[in-house]
Amino acid sequence: MKKALSLILALIIIISMFAGCSKGGKGSSSIAPSKDPNGTQNTENKFEKKIKFSASSVDVDANASYLDEARYKKLNEMFNFEIEFVPVAWDTWAERDRIWINSGDMPDVMFWDFNYNDYVKYTKQGILKALPADYTTKYPNLASVINRTGVEDFLKNVNGGELCIIPNVIYQTPITEIPIDSNVAFYRKDWAKKLGIEVGPTITMDELCKLADEMIKKDPGGNGAGKTIGITGPAPSVYFSFLLPFNNRYAEIYNNGTEYVYGPYDDSTLEGIKNVKSVLNTGVIDQDFYTVKGNEYRDKFYAGKAGIMLSGCSVSHYAVEFTGQFKEANPNLDPFESMGITAITDNKGVYHAQNGVNFWASSIFNADMDDEKMDRILSIMDYISTEEGQKLVYLGVEGEDYTKNGDKYEMKLDSEGKAPISQMKNYYWTKPILPDDWALHDPTIDESARKVVIDVFKAKEANMNVAMLDYNYTFLSSPEKNNFAVNVSDAITQVLLSKGDLEAEWAKWKESVRPKVEPVLKEVNEQLLKK
Repeated sequence: MKKALSLILALIIIISMFAGCSKGGKGSSSIAPSKDPNGTQNTENKFEKKIKFSASSVDVDANASYLDEARYKKLNEMFNFEIEFVPVAWDTWAERDRIWINSGDMPDVMFWDFNYNDYVKYTKQGILKALPADYTTKYPNLASVINRTGVEDFLKNVNGGELCIIPNVIYQTPITEIPIDSNVAFYRKDWAKKLGIEVGPTITMDELCKLADEMIKKDPGGNGAGKTIGITGPAPSVYFSFLLPFNNRYAEIYNNGTEYVYGPYDDSTLEGIKNVKSVLNTGVIDQDFYTVKGNEYRDKFYAGKAGIMLSGCSVSHYAVEFTGQFKEANPNLDPFESMGITAITDNKGVYHAQNGVNFWASSIFNADMDDEKMDRILSIMDYISTEEGQKLVYLGVEGEDYTKNGDKYEMKLDSEGKAPISQMKNYYWTKPILPDDWALHDPTIDESARKVVIDVFKAKEANMNVAMLDYNYTFLSSPEKNNFAVNVSDAITQVLLSKGDLEAEWAKWKESVRPKVEPVLKEVNEQLLKK
């Protein structure tokens, strides 16, 4: 009898190892709010049973009560729920998630920094709970978000058509038809005006360098002779601005139309590196760019030590974050009059764009969670995915969190002049739609500030050469590719700083990585192109 029981238990264990991600069920006993034709929630039918679930995230506080928040009360009226928040810190986030998953202590819903190879592994091990098979009809607003990321089919193909993740979309309503990078040059518009230089939504590499040179020589910021930095920014941003226009595939494996090749081996990449070296030799770029840590480059710009800053820029960056930080450093200056943005093109006016993924981070679910709890979580996310839900997350409840006077929205502030902290906002503003999208129609943002950013994106789109994402390569999980890791940016920095001949040093580096590169190219060409 004992032997038979042992055999049965062993078979159960073996079967469970190959079961894949746990299936989301259809038999929830809760009553979901119905959807109206516009995708917003009809709250006449409430969920009958209160559900409590645990959720990890950055920006939340396990010790702070949210029960009196107007946002929570509004959501709770519709969904009858409580959340046990489990905070994670930005610097230990990925490691904390990994520990939870490996130890079996994963919260019900986990904020996860997506890694495709891990996703494949976790789904096959049955660690993650799948969305129900009918999620596209049951949660149509959430389904629209997932579809807009562009990666839904690839993620479903991992495990027989099941989806075990919700990727957070960056732009549900993209500025450009093809989602592209947000890289720009911030510049001191007031300094350029003093110099009699007008900058449009785009600027060529040579024009940018000329502007930087004028700022250094004529010192419109009053720093003193030789004390003004022309262009500051981290190394990747410098290379994006002055190398990418020569080859927007310079750091990646890509399909050239015939076969998969390695961008650093292209002759155009070497030409781009030579261009960076040439610009560095003119002195217009911060000579310490390669040692920049964190946001030190921003501090130099805000402090008026540098006239141009290379960075990414969404509407919220320009209209709220960066201009707000500039104002803190320069209380007597109007940030919108003092700071402008422009996109850097090649010297023929073509913007070399990169088609970035339209999602960042994700939510994944504990396989041990029951269907009723999963349904409640997904129902809330479905509502958050609507225009009404987004407005609730960011603005709150009218009369409680803000007042409206005509088209003007006035947020209620605390004694320090800041919007009160909201746990509901801090959790949901990164799930499942990221704040980049909200900024495109945030009624509290000045329309002229929004237009500045949109005009730059549109100017990029009007004349661009775009390197499109190859999802077949991105979502290929194979031994050589999975273990391939080369930091091209660091290699370029080392070559630029070396005292030897640049071309010879670059050739030496290419040969040093060939044993790593060739097996990957062979594997990828065989698997994707059957070559």
